[in-house]
Amino acid sequence: MKTLFTGLAAGLIALLSTQTVWAAIPKNPTVTAFMQELAKEAKQEDPAFTAFSAERGKTLYFKEHIDSEDGDKRTCATCHKDNPMLPSKHAVTGKPIDPLSPAVNRERFTKEKKIKKWFRRNCKWTFERSCTATEQGDFLEYIYSL
Repeated sequence: MKTLFTGLAAGLIALLSTQTVWAAIPKNPTVTAFMQELAKEAKQEDPAFTAFSAERGKTLYFKEHIDSEDGDKRTCATCHKDNPMLPSKHAVTGKPIDPLSPAVNRERFTKEKKIKKWFRRNCKWTFERSCTATEQGDFLEYIYSL
């Protein structure tokens, strides 16, 4: 019994320390450069803009929009779950979606072309419009804060 407890405790400690390492993953240079460009655009959109906010990004992630065609309520969490660190599935197609958080899925938000495509597709589906530069930067701050 003592061996089982020791093994479980060691496994839990290993898991928690892995989580800590994942959370410490910084934005890669591509994301940093992309966000600097977004900051310039955000300043043009709103001269009072000073910085992106993970809190505003979280609010955007859970912001509810009612689809004009079918009346369905949509948020980012509709497909990506309340916890973006978990795998999920598309609400319409049922297609599996890898975790959204780069802390868990190191392939997420690493290439500018893919980031732009992701925002184009997901903002259009979720909000029926393009996301602003501020919204994109806030979202990236949120997703990297996880």
